[in-house]
Amino acid sequence: MARLGRSGLFLTPQSLLCRLGVAALLGAAVAFAGGHPSVLILLFALVSALSVLALGWGALIGLTVGATFVTRFRFSVAGTHFMLEHFLLVACVLVLVARGQVAALIDAARHRAVVLFGGYVVWSAFISVVRAPSPAKSLPIVGWLGLDWLLVVVIVVAAANDPQGFVRKGARWLGPTAGVAVGLWVAANVFHTTFGVQTDLEYRGLLAAYGLSWEANVLASTLAVWVFLGLTDLEARTPRSQRVALGVAFLAILLSLTRAGILALGAGFGAWAVLGGQVARRRVATMALVAAVGVLGFFFFIPRLAHPVAARASTLLDFRSGTGQYRATVAAIAIGDLHGLAWVTGLGTNSFGQRHLDPSLVDKPTPGYLGILPLQVVYDSGLVGAVLLGAAVLTLIPKNPRRAARSVGVLVVYVACGSATSPLWFGFTWILFGVAVAARRQRGAAGENSHNDLLPLAARASRHLSRSSAG
Repeated sequence: MARLGRSGLFLTPQSLLCRLGVAALLGAAVAFAGGHPSVLILLFALVSALSVLALGWGALIGLTVGATFVTRFRFSVAGTHFMLEHFLLVACVLVLVARGQVAALIDAARHRAVVLFGGYVVWSAFISVVRAPSPAKSLPIVGWLGLDWLLVVVIVVAAANDPQGFVRKGARWLGPTAGVAVGLWVAANVFHTTFGVQTDLEYRGLLAAYGLSWEANVLASTLAVWVFLGLTDLEARTPRSQRVALGVAFLAILLSLTRAGILALGAGFGAWAVLGGQVARRRVATMALVAAVGVLGFFFFIPRLAHPVAARASTLLDFRSGTGQYRATVAAIAIGDLHGLAWVTGLGTNSFGQRHLDPSLVDKPTPGYLGILPLQVVYDSGLVGAVLLGAAVLTLIPKNPRRAARSVGVLVVYVACGSATSPLWFGFTWILFGVAVAARRQRGAAGENSHNDLLPLAARASRHLSRSSAG
């Protein structure tokens, strides 16, 4: 991670811009407060971000990564919703500007994958204005994607010196996040609390954990990706505390009742084993044995929960009832909208709900949601958007199958999770993308070979940061 310490934070010429930016954010929060509790929370978040500026870069970037695990809370400013990660991102940019890292930010933005992702955001904005029934409802989501692009640039700079170490720092949020989700689920069952759980209507009102995530599927998606990264890190010894955290995270995925999370992990490990060679296959075989023992213990010690979960998992590929039928119905409706030029251009970001109501809520008219990741990308931005986004990802995957194993595994886990609820707009997606770009750049500069590459990346930014730190 870039060595951006405390010294001189408010003594550089650029610090004036940093101070003005923070002051403007605080002033905007006060202006929009008007007695609204959500904006008062926003004000608290911005004051906290200002405090982090004084604590140092490491604390700030760590909190930014941690914020991507907390998506339940959203704050409304001028009619647009934001998450905590967005405010911390702004603080990150201000710190980098104050430390004279503008050139590093610009350099990171020039990487091929980042440019392609930027092209996807620009195209999404254009086609939303042209094709969406209500561009005013689509453009705020495009704005989220724009912030995600900026997050990628910041992460490329932050992770330039040690991409894998950055991933390990991110994985440390697994334990606390999963622990909170499990704790809230236990509290709901023992004390009949309601926060952190949702009722699963598909199986006798069983409670599904969502913890601090937006919903159960998002919790499972986030944890599944980071669990995969933690278990496939062949270059680091996993301390006992981290192994416990991985176990708690796997339990939280089970309690989320998200079948796609389990399927995604299985498919990801399968892809990693096929491409990763003998070491990867031995690791997967060991994990499969441990998982089998864990599942047997789960059925033996907690049968009251295990049997309903197993019953729900048995309908994994059932598209005639429950959520499987719902997704099949929504997919058919979405494909029915795509004809002719719409396949090429798309119909506008997040515009499915502008055209259709949720078919499962006939008594309560609610905008529909197309949460199937591949179909969502094509529906929103067409083949043009899919090619731009796909090319951005493909530029990060090494040509050597052994080196590509972990990258492909992450991608398989992510896309499989996205079949339940698309995590495209959430920050954890783009933190991993940024780390992948940083790893690609580092490899390109040092010519290193590693089985732990995370989606390939050129690195003038790394050299620039080294010169800046030395100065």
